[in-house]
Amino acid sequence: MKKLIIRTMALLFALTFIPAMAVYANAISVTVNGERITIEGQQPVIVDGSTLVPVRAAFEAMGFDVDWNQAYRQAVLSRGNDLLVITIDSEHSLWVLKVARLMFPHR
Repeated sequence: MKKLIIRTMALLFALTFIPAMAVYANAISVTVNGERITIEGQQPVIVDGSTLVPVRAAFEAMGFDVDWNQAYRQAVLSRGNDLLVITIDSEHSLWVLKVARLMFPHR
């Protein structure tokens, strides 16, 4: 009888606390400039040890304008003279730090 009570208590413990710990362990918080940001829709995920964060949420929190070009499947992120273009399924991105003024326009 004592073994039955112990097993029942262990089962109740597992059913009560383990799922809550699993949900908490999967929650990923994102902080930008010392402030936690709220992400709606697609949540951050961990893939092969790297944390992937939705571009819009992170870059808008840093003051970027975020546009989506469906034809090229690109996220276009801009802030002042900074420009970043990220293409879906590409290992490369275009990062322009400064826009330079030319003495003569392109011909």
